[in-house]
Amino acid sequence: MPKIIDTASRRADFAAAAARTLGRHGLARMTLREVAREAGYSAGLIRHYFENQSDLLVEACRWVHRRQAGRFLVAVGTGGGISTLERALGALLPLDEERALDWQIRLALPRQGETADDLIAIEESSQSALIAQIEKLLARARKLGELRSSLIPRDQAIVLAGLVTGLATSHHFAPDLFPQNSLRAALRQYLGQIAIGPDTTDPSEQDH
Repeated sequence: MPKIIDTASRRADFAAAAARTLGRHGLARMTLREVAREAGYSAGLIRHYFENQSDLLVEACRWVHRRQAGRFLVAVGTGGGISTLERALGALLPLDEERALDWQIRLALPRQGETADDLIAIEESSQSALIAQIEKLLARARKLGELRSSLIPRDQAIVLAGLVTGLATSHHFAPDLFPQNSLRAALRQYLGQIAIGPDTTDPSEQDH
């Protein structure tokens, strides 16, 4: 009986290998031959799944974004409120080797050339989805009485998505100025400014 090949799974294997190669060695080393070696397959086999390096690069980008999105959703679970939001956003920060590699890959992806439009579209789609997820958590936090009533969840979701991206980018390019412990502290500080804690009064409800 002939062996059934799961095409999607095999493409994912190659995409993961391409992402690792890109993150560790840069775009110049991300050849089909090098990626095939990283994945444990022959260079001939990879050409059955990807026409060229550009095709593989786009799939590697999708793979990284899917991994980050999955990590965020796992951190959210069935929870809600500001503490859940902090945990979920913290799961995106480069606080361990795997998460740092994800950001290293995203920041290494070219923004020019034949793949530029596809890569930018993936980035925009990913950020849009993240903003929508954050907005839902903020809306839930408001229902729980944990978010200042004067704040608009959509606006704050955009700020928080930008904050996480900015912190990760800053750590990547200047890790001594933006060490890992400062990333989580900055996130916690901002969430503390928009949250209503047990010892905090919503300014919009105070008498003037």
